[in-house]
Amino acid sequence: MKKIIIPAVFVTMLLGCSEDECRDGDHVCEGNTSKTCMYGEWRIIECKGNAPVCDSKRGCQKADSIAQCGNGAVEIGEECDGDLIQGKTCRDMNAALHGTPVCTSECKLDYSGCTLVNCTAGDKRCSEGILQMCSENDWVDVQNCVDSGLVCDEVRKTCEKGQ
Repeated sequence: MKKIIIPAVFVTMLLGCSEDECRDGDHVCEGNTSKTCMYGEWRIIECKGNAPVCDSKRGCQKADSIAQCGNGAVEIGEECDGDLIQGKTCRDMNAALHGTPVCTSECKLDYSGCTLVNCTAGDKRCSEGILQMCSENDWVDVQNCVDSGLVCDEVRKTCEKGQ
């Protein structure tokens, strides 16, 4: 008589999962006790000694190894913390963006306030007879060539006498 071996995953799919079944790597904290799934079964470990804190993503951990969002220090797993954004700018997300991201209450960077880059600082252009210069990502009027009796020269980017 031959034995037929059916993988546990197939049986679980056919029969459905019970509350006691788990997937390898799952962690659940119940107070200061970590339930960690290994080989399809829960292993219960009391968090104490060198790993006294239960982390729902990693099981028992050292207290200083768990990021504490809002404590003013960027720790492992955090993109930022409060005003500390690690020098990040909107350009880090996309070169065509301008501005500074903000840190959320979950210590993640929020780029939703970024704006598209209109110009590069110091650039000049002529727009409807007005000489403009780029300042802080926006065009600022420098001189109204027409009101001065001049023409805005697109090549030289200056107000010139008309030809």
